[in-house]
Parts: sequence; structure tokens; C-alpha cells
Amino acid sequence: MTARTIAMEIFRRVRADGAYADLALSAALERSALPHHEKALTTELVYGVLRNRAYLDWHLDRIASRPVAQLENRVADALRIGAYQLLFLDRIPTYAAVDESVQMVPKRATGFVNAILRRVPRGQAGMMTPVTADPLKAGSVRWSHPYWLLKMWADQFDVETALAVAEANQIPPNFVLRTNTLKTDPKALATELRKHKAQPTRYAPEGLIVQNVNNLMKGKAFVEGRFIVQGEASQIVGELVGVHPGEKVLDLCAAPGGKATHLAALVGKTGHVYAADLHPRRLRLLRGNVKRLGIENMSVMQIDATRAKDLGNHNGLFDRVLVDAPCSSLGTLAKNPEIRWRIQPEDPKRMSKLQKTICHNAATHVRPGGMLLYSVCTLTAAETTDVVKAFLRRHRDFVLDDLRKWYSPRYDDFLQEDGTFLSLPHVTGAEGFFAARFVRKEKS
Repeated sequence: MTARTIAMEIFRRVRADGAYADLALSAALERSALPHHEKALTTELVYGVLRNRAYLDWHLDRIASRPVAQLENRVADALRIGAYQLLFLDRIPTYAAVDESVQMVPKRATGFVNAILRRVPRGQAGMMTPVTADPLKAGSVRWSHPYWLLKMWADQFDVETALAVAEANQIPPNFVLRTNTLKTDPKALATELRKHKAQPTRYAPEGLIVQNVNNLMKGKAFVEGRFIVQGEASQIVGELVGVHPGEKVLDLCAAPGGKATHLAALVGKTGHVYAADLHPRRLRLLRGNVKRLGIENMSVMQIDATRAKDLGNHNGLFDRVLVDAPCSSLGTLAKNPEIRWRIQPEDPKRMSKLQKTICHNAATHVRPGGMLLYSVCTLTAAETTDVVKAFLRRHRDFVLDDLRKWYSPRYDDFLQEDGTFLSLPHVTGAEGFFAARFVRKEKS
């Protein structure tokens, strides 16, 4: 196995099995005997091709007699891997980029692949885009996003914002940790992880950005539970739940546990978190994180939050309820670039129906005067503001809490005029996220 053949296998799994590239890549590299620099090349090729697929295809289509999308998958992937190296990686010799791609295709296609790749321009000279009066069409090629997605963002925000989000999604994201304050503090953890070049995050008070991740997850700090991997915006969302020590909290979509374990630390020993999820595999991940982090004030439950009867009357009413709902995940395209090629235009509205159902069921478990926080790692109106409006229409006993009253000026880059929370990647440098907090009225 070489860096390029492993990349080919990752693309096959992403396409055929619906695998997440980061998980498939991590497992493949763990099994491989490649030296460190070859593992780094594998990572570069996987994320580089996935992030730039439309741009690579546009270049190749200008040369080939047939569109890349119409070729058999193995040939198309080999062409993309070769073209990415030629266009983006100056340190890779032309002969290596071309010859290794040729070796990965069936014999009948070797001449075709060789001829195409030898006509791909090298380096920055190839950085061109279609000549068109439609900036979204040009942006969909240059920043490799589906046109429908850019059009949706342009309608929701404006053209400039849509293109800025797409461009930001092309930047490899920071590797961010959340300090487990049950065992240490951010300053002490940064000192412990100094060889990994850990620095504080810009916004999240317990977050650290790590520059060198080599062997990080095998180190003593991880094994002994002094941190968990969690994006910066996700960490802030946990803070927005607004818990106080001693409170009883329900997290309805808790796995793999980033926010749930954060809430457990915030409520302290006198509080308790009830963490629920549907899927057994995800619940195993949650229980593993709970054990590793040393969380003792949490109950883990298997519950289908879309079925009201499954919720029953678990432990009465709660002071706070978090619904970090399943979503299209379109706020995580920098980390998970394959999602942009997987999500279809109708998916946000389909997910919105699921989210509305979960929020409706969750509302019945909030005590009078208590709070419900709804959050999603996406940027579509159907899954954000539309869900908020639908919830308020259906639940007259709740009001939208203005987060600006509580979190300004600290989080002004995230806070919207309607009092909700929105992380736009090009503004915050964090992953895309939305959150809204509702307060249940006291009984008169």
C-alpha cells in the first residue's frame, strides 16, 4: 500500500459505504506501515481531492474527451489524485504524480490517464476559473461547492457571504481540544501539551488549538482523560445551555459526548446530566468518553427522541434540556469535505421535520422557568430559523431568550439581531453552528 492507493481506497469507502473520510483515513493509517511523511501525503491527498473535487474535474474536463463524472470511479479518482498533485503540490515531481496515477488504473485506461495528466498545468499557473457572469457558478468551481448550496446560502444571506463561507471551507480547520476541568485547567494542559504546540482558542475559555497532533491521542493526557477533541463553536454551544451547579440537565442527542460531558463538568457534583441517544454504536462512544474523562454525575440512556412515548416520564422535569439535533452538517465542510458531495438539495427540509419533532418532544420535559437549547452544526435556514419559528408557533408557553443579554460582548461575532447564535466560518474561524435558547414561562 502506498499513500496514493490508500487514498483511492478511502474514496471508494466514502462513495460506496457512506464512510466519513476522517474516520476511514484514521483507521487506514493506523493499520499501515507507511513512514510519517507518507502518512502526511495520504492525508493531504484525501482531503485535498475531496475539498477540490469540482475544481479538479473542471480542469480535467477541459482536456479529456469525456467528462470525469462519466468515467468509471477508479479512473476518475486516479485522475483527480494526479491532477491535485500537479496543481497544488509543487514538491511532487511531475513524473511521480503522473506515473503513480497510471499504475492505479486498469491497463485499458493507462494511455488515457497518462495523456490527460501530462496536459494538466503545474502549480499556480493552473489556478483559473470559468469565465461567467454568474459569480456563484464561478465560485462553485473555484471553491468546489455544489451550485445549489451556494445559491441557497446567497438567498439566505447574500452572494458575498455565500462565497466567503465556501472559501473558508477550503481551509484545513484547527485541531481543537476542550480541557476537562474535572482534572486540570487550560493553562496546565497547554503546558503539558507544549510539544504539541497547544495554544488557547480565540473564544472558547476551555479550548486549546493543537498544531502538532502526532501521537497526541496516544499520550498520557488523552489516556488519562484531561481533554476531549471538540470544535470551538461546539464548546461555546455547551456554555450557552447556561447550566448552574446542582441542576438537572437532559441532553437528548448526546453521543459521542462532547457537550454532555461539558455539561456534567459545569453542573458539578451536586448536579446530574441524563445523556440520551438512539444508536448503540454512538452510545458506546459516549460511555467510553464518560469513563475516560472521569464523569460520575451522568446517566446514559438509549432513547429515540422522535418518539414521544420513548421519552416517557424519565426523572420528571429538567432545569435545562439540550437538543443538539441530527442535521445536514453543512457547517462542518472544512473538516468533513465529503459531505458537500453527499447532501442533496432536499435534505435540509427533510432534516428540519426531524428536528421539529425532537424539539416538540423535548419541550414537555422542561420545567416552568427552565430552558431548552436547540443547536445544529449547519447553516441552512430550513434547519435553523425555520425550526425556531415553528417551535414558537407550536409552544406558546416558551419565549426566545435573547443571548445578547447574557453573552455580549464576549461572543459578539456570533450573536445575531434576533438573539440567536450563528457561527459563520469566515467570520469566527470556527465551524459553522447555530443555536437558539427558549425559556419556558412560569405558571401563573
